[in-house]
Amino acid sequence: MKASRAHRRGVPFIRVLSTHLGPSFQSSPFQESIEAAIASKSYQQIPSIHNSWKGVLHDENKNPFSFLSTFSSKDRAREVDGILQTLAHIRPRPQSYIGYELLLLYTLQSSEPFPIALMALQQTLRAGCSPAPETQMILSFAWLGHRCRFQCVGDMFFDMKSNGYRPDCGTCNYIISSLCAVDQLDDAIEVLGWMTGVTCIPDLDSFSLVIVALCKERRTAEALEMMKEMVAKFRLSPRQSLLVKLTSSLRANKEMWRAVEMIEFLEEKGFYVGFESYELVIEGCLEHAEFLLAGKTSVRMAQKGFIPYIKKPPPALKSQHRLFEHPRPIAAFAARSPETHGCDQLYTITTMGGGCGTGSPATHGCDQLYTR
Repeated sequence: MKASRAHRRGVPFIRVLSTHLGPSFQSSPFQESIEAAIASKSYQQIPSIHNSWKGVLHDENKNPFSFLSTFSSKDRAREVDGILQTLAHIRPRPQSYIGYELLLLYTLQSSEPFPIALMALQQTLRAGCSPAPETQMILSFAWLGHRCRFQCVGDMFFDMKSNGYRPDCGTCNYIISSLCAVDQLDDAIEVLGWMTGVTCIPDLDSFSLVIVALCKERRTAEALEMMKEMVAKFRLSPRQSLLVKLTSSLRANKEMWRAVEMIEFLEEKGFYVGFESYELVIEGCLEHAEFLLAGKTSVRMAQKGFIPYIKKPPPALKSQHRLFEHPRPIAAFAARSPETHGCDQLYTITTMGGGCGTGSPATHGCDQLYTR
């Protein structure tokens, strides 16, 4: 196994499958030093003890905080809180990072991980310490195991508040990201739904993590509903990269009418839709022979000042038009002609130059595609 970022910082890798971190471990001098510091409430000594025993930290499966498993749940939560509050005041902050990560890994792999693991996670993130890569998988397994045996999502968050810690976006987003990483999307959606119930307003990252995961599973209807909730209820402006991912999923599902509706909805709400999203919609419409949708979207696109550009001729259009006999791309722009009784017309010209094509004047009520 490749060495993780945690190894490079001197933090031990504790096996994901190792769940027994209890008192049966034989105490080492290093662990005894940590235990003595905690017994005397000298929590500020923990970082210096870690630094003086760096070699021991690489001993696999040994966590210096494992002796806390002998404490009652209430006493363990009190000691963890005391350690976290002390580490938060240590400067420079990087000195406390090893302590944060070891404590977080211990709480996640203990027999009763919550709510103390959420307390440790929140303080770790707030200190600017990025948890070790394996932490996401350990957190996911602990979360799912605890959910099956004991509590719902809301209970775990309320227990966290009862210990003096208020759930925040950073903590909830890390949980959502961890659950999405192991394909537990329904649980991630449930966490997102509970955020407002525990006075933690979701931010753009909260919704983006879930929408991207929904797109990967082709659950486009749910992704669109979540997008609408994000925009209409929370007034969050979606990133263009998120719109591109959602549009690409709709195109793969052959749901171009949904993609067109999404663009119309966003623009009606006053949010910006970029060129790439429009381009994907038009190419998808042409690919699936939705020519009227392609024409109308091109007109809307041109009205915003964008010039539609088809990189590759779709097979559906290639079989019907001799325009695509050469591999040159085409550019298109929209205009209105008095001969079409106010209808939008889409004119296309090739990169060879030349003027716009002319079409039939009898286009009553229909969008037309003219090529040359």
